[in-house]
Amino acid sequence: MTGTDGRGPRARCRGGATLTLQEAADRLGVHYMTAYRYLRTGRLNASWRDGRWWVPAGELEALAEELARRPAPGRRPGSLRGRTDQPSSGRPVDPSVAERLAGRLVAGDEAGAWVVLEALVLAGHDVVDVVTDVLGPAMRAIGERWATGEVSIAEEHLASQVVERLVVRLGTRSRRPGRRSPVVALAAPPGELHRLPLSMAVHVLRAAGFSVLDLGCDLPAADLVATVQDPPRPLAGVVVGATLPAHRPALAEVVRALKTAVPGVRVLVGGAAVPSAAEAEALGADGWTGPDARSLVRAVDAVVRGSRPRALPSG
Repeated sequence: MTGTDGRGPRARCRGGATLTLQEAADRLGVHYMTAYRYLRTGRLNASWRDGRWWVPAGELEALAEELARRPAPGRRPGSLRGRTDQPSSGRPVDPSVAERLAGRLVAGDEAGAWVVLEALVLAGHDVVDVVTDVLGPAMRAIGERWATGEVSIAEEHLASQVVERLVVRLGTRSRRPGRRSPVVALAAPPGELHRLPLSMAVHVLRAAGFSVLDLGCDLPAADLVATVQDPPRPLAGVVVGATLPAHRPALAEVVRALKTAVPGVRVLVGGAAVPSAAEAEALGADGWTGPDARSLVRAVDAVVRGSRPRALPSG
């Protein structure tokens, strides 16, 4: 099939025949290495036989349709090295992207996973889109597979380590210059050893232009209080998060200690351990960070602007 502007894939591909990867690339109207990248990132299935990749012809149909809809060549709407203050594309991310990414993560394929994320940003999706619609769902899917025994502990740990490096890379390349002051402190309470959710929150907020003080995981309440009482820079508020319901008492203790020692300090709580605004209120917090990265940015923005975060739906 040829696109209306002549750029699209050159032929529809039907039937049960198999093609070499070069033949598949020719039918899609792309370079061989582009077809190989589709294979690496799970957009194209193929099998290795007789020293080459073989692609079922029927596999090309959906991909050909997708490529036919790609934007015209020219300046790309977003760039990991260019401007980072452009708005999101406004388009939802295809859920299948998260599934492809999960496959790359479990395999420990950091390069292939990065290609998936980079393509999203170059298509105009911002860091909040990527974390909310792709990284978060991919890690939840891996966690569910671990719970059912489909993924081993080692594979889950490998995926988490890859995601942590990807988040750092994505956040560093997409960070906006700090424009908002004062600072927001982020921490996890005593007993919380999961670093990844905190790291994702830190890099999302920095990419959104906030100044963030990352105080890390498993932080004793007394140490957090001491930092908030004498911060290195003016502090707007504190965000404390945890992953397991068993950590709620520690969250409540941290909130209580902060409110007692630093009257007026604004404290938000969140993470998987806090599933709703009602739960956040029960813990004594001023607000809930919400169910995803988008709501986290909104809640922190409200704190920085000096207004009480609006109650968010429990999702």
